[in-house]
Amino acid sequence: MIDAHPGIEAVLAEHLEAELGDAATARALAAALVEDALTWRAPEVPLEQVRTIIGFTFGNRMLPKGNREPVPPAISRA
Repeated sequence: MIDAHPGIEAVLAEHLEAELGDAATARALAAALVEDALTWRAPEVPLEQVRTIIGFTFGNRMLPKGNREPVPPAISRA
């Protein structure tokens, strides 16, 4: 695990406790979030072993009635 920001787990646990009203659950959830989401890093492998690259984009636009629509891909005109 990489400690991305010292104290982040304590701050997150404090916020979650206020939201959830349960200190034990807040601490457990904060620990899981820090370990599994905020500080996780993919293992490194030699470039020659890479066979697939998957890319995700997170960009939706809000429609007038509140639905979300994916932003169309950018078109390069180089």
